[in-house]
Amino acid sequence: MKKIVLFLLLINVFFLSSCKDKTTVVNNVINQNTTIEDTIKLEEFEDVLSNAATLVSQHVVGVAASNDKSILKSESNGSGVIIKKENNTYYIVTNRHVVTNKGAIYDSVYIYLGTLNLYLDAKVITYDKMVDLALLKVTTDILLVPAKLGNIDNVKVGKYCIAVGSPYDLETYYNTVTIGHISGLNRNIKEDNYYYKDILNKYIQIDAAINVGCSGGGLFNINQELIGIITWKLNPTSADIENMGFAVGIDTLKEVFKEYI
Repeated sequence: MKKIVLFLLLINVFFLSSCKDKTTVVNNVINQNTTIEDTIKLEEFEDVLSNAATLVSQHVVGVAASNDKSILKSESNGSGVIIKKENNTYYIVTNRHVVTNKGAIYDSVYIYLGTLNLYLDAKVITYDKMVDLALLKVTTDILLVPAKLGNIDNVKVGKYCIAVGSPYDLETYYNTVTIGHISGLNRNIKEDNYYYKDILNKYIQIDAAINVGCSGGGLFNINQELIGIITWKLNPTSADIENMGFAVGIDTLKEVFKEYI
């Protein structure tokens, strides 16, 4: 019996030694403990967001409009995004409802540079009657920085987004930054405006906080690309509603102003 056991042991040792060179190595680790190291720490991620927020803010300006020549005085404040530079002329996108009143462009339109506490005369080049977008032009020797236009194909639900605008008081809260996520895409919303009834427009839904005055501001990704123009929010009515904001997507902006971009 002992001879049989010894014989079997010898066969087993021979078999293992013959297979030694045929061992399959996975990830170069054999019977070793591996340590998973975080590729990015929380502090580093916060730095990424903070840096992106700082850089995209330079693309956003305040927009002020008023009817100085009318007996019935009216005014409007909002935000805008610099999208193009030609020599010392800059093109700025905002919302139509920021620079028009009852189908007419306000008598006076300005952009506000909060870092310099300076207002510059602006001209409304065009606006769209269906999509709530308008294009301004301003000429200045001050160096402004146009935004890099993103791609709607890279906008995904759940991704971070950065909203920049000037809520309530243009000068006091100039370029307020909020950070959130893309909550939904291709939100088909039926709406009315001064020109048409029951228009179906497409929006990006976000949960980044926006308020009155942010209209026309920029929606950016963390790669500092413009992916939308902040346009409106869903206000509480009979139910409690929070952080349901909507932006015109970059694809729509490119289509509306394709002859200028």
